[in-house]
Order: sequence, then structure tokens, then C-alpha cells
Amino acid sequence: MKVSLKKLIIGIAIVIFFVAVLLSGATLDRLYGFAPLDKFFPTANTILQQKVVNEDSDVIDVVKNVGPSVVTVSAQTPPQQVIQFSPFGGFTQGTQGGSV
Repeated sequence: MKVSLKKLIIGIAIVIFFVAVLLSGATLDRLYGFAPLDKFFPTANTILQQKVVNEDSDVIDVVKNVGPSVVTVSAQTPPQQVIQFSPFGGFTQGTQGGSV
């Protein structure tokens, strides 16, 4: 049986589409931690994660231990010229950090 050229092109387009979908999902998972299926299909890293210490309890313990002392911490950074890229506006130059 002879497959028409139109059906062959449609088949190749569908395969390319599904490969692109799979690669974009894998990219989202790796770059942004976007993994909605981890709840149903946990990975080995998800299973091994255990919360040993609560951040709030650490802060409360520190406040109780050093309650009478008062500490002020301030940091200033010098202004820096930065070049930022926006997909809609291209490259822009600005100042970041410190005071001008």
C-alpha cells in the first residue's frame, strides 16, 4: 500500500509535536522545579527528603537565647551598571544596588 505524502507529513508533524511536548515538560521540571506529578509518582529525591528542623523553631530558640541583646546589621552595596534583556524590549541598561 502506498502512503500518500500528505499523511506522511502529518505523521511526522505529530511525532515532532509529541517530542517537543515531552522535552518542554522535562525542561520545566529541571529548571523551575515544576513537577505536578511528583505527588502521584514521587522520585527517589522526593521520598528521601525529610524535614528535620523547623525554621520557626530555630528562630524562636535564637530569640530566647539572645533576647536581651540588640543587634543592627546593615549592608550597602555600591551602585552597579547592569545590562538586562527583555524579550519584549530588547537590551536595557540601568543601575542596580546602592544609592545613586
